Amino acid sequence: MMEQGVVLEVTVVTSDGKVWGHRYPLPADHDGRRAVVEGLSRKIPVLNQPAGIVFLENPSAVYTVSHILRFSWHVSGPTAASVELRELEREVGLNIDR
Repeated sequence: MMEQGVVLEVTVVTSDGKVWGHRYPLPADHDGRRAVVEGLSRKIPVLNQPAGIVFLENPSAVYTVSHILRFSWHVSGPTAASVELRELEREVGLNIDR
């Protein structure tokens, strides 16, 4: 049986009503996961600005902040790893609704 990895799924809803999904498969080690989550968390402050752009990967897309209606994320994967990642989200501030 193959172990399922942990995936951070980011959803963006734009002002034209489209829903865009981005998947971030996370490394097995804690430091690797932290790097991915921290990289994403550095983009969050831009969402609070009246103008700017946000670049997301997997698939690659550039969003104009003024056209983003909703920005959310969800963690999926094995229970133990998901619990660890939720704690990591709290540490870096990704658990705050946007």
